[in-house]
Amino acid sequence: MNESEIVDNFSVVRVVSSSDFPGVGGVVMGYQSAQIIESIKNDPKQVKRWASGVPCQVLNPGGQWTKGTVKFVMQFTPTEQPSDQTDVQ
Repeated sequence: MNESEIVDNFSVVRVVSSSDFPGVGGVVMGYQSAQIIESIKNDPKQVKRWASGVPCQVLNPGGQWTKGTVKFVMQFTPTEQPSDQTDVQ
């Protein structure tokens, strides 16, 4: 499995089904992610689909079309180890 990467603002994303980009269209630029989120946020089916991954192709600047999936995630990365609960008094 290939490693995930952040879609660049100037990358082009083309989804297999234009219904996955309601109100936006089948081809968008990476910087339009906020517009996509706005268009799907009130549709639980679309939110679930975008959290799982939508089939697409991405064209990065100077590159070639690459097949894969695009999804929205909120990710937490800890910067410290959690403290032991017995330490808290």
